[in-house]
Amino acid sequence: MSGNGKHMLEYSWFTAYQTAKYGLVEFDKEISMGTQTITRVDIEPSSLPSPEDIAIKNSAFRALSTESRQIVKLILEAPQEILDCLKAPKYNKISKRNIFVFLRSEGWTRQEIQTCFKELKTFCSEIL
Repeated sequence: MSGNGKHMLEYSWFTAYQTAKYGLVEFDKEISMGTQTITRVDIEPSSLPSPEDIAIKNSAFRALSTESRQIVKLILEAPQEILDCLKAPKYNKISKRNIFVFLRSEGWTRQEIQTCFKELKTFCSEIL
């Protein structure tokens, strides 16, 4: 960037703040500040979550019971063959009922599964 002095310093801090808060989109637009012409940075809201949001969600995930985290990891990290078994044929989406049946076949009790589903429901309502 060209320029110096108080205007440039204020502009640099403003740009850094806006970048950290909202995300960068576009460079290469010239603006005039007094007798100086500098390159402006256009800022648009970022579609990415803020670091604070990520930390809150990670903390909430770590607070889940081990069994509930296993269900989340099953859905997110399972091989395609298992995911195909969890999908409802009519909608081609993962079904709570099919997760229940799969976990029962893995030796989980009904009570364990229902408790985890309730915990995950609360978890989702808190972080979304």
